[in-house]
Amino acid sequence: MPEPNGNATTMISGHSNSITTKTGTTVTVSPAEILMHEFVSHTAARLGRPDSGDAIKDENKARSQIPGLQQRLETGDPEQ
Repeated sequence: MPEPNGNATTMISGHSNSITTKTGTTVTVSPAEILMHEFVSHTAARLGRPDSGDAIKDENKARSQIPGLQQRLETGDPEQ
């Protein structure tokens, strides 16, 4: 849900993290990639613009449009 003023707040730490890809390898993701995930997977939904409703599927759609980014392993947990 959006905040009462119609906005949504998204914050990240600015630190890198790691994810498991569809090929089973672990890769480091940048703060920019983390922000992309937070926006396309969570913030857009809070603003009433959800895509599939599955956070990683939505992230992978964005990743497919950025050369060099690997697809993230889909866990079946829509909130991840």
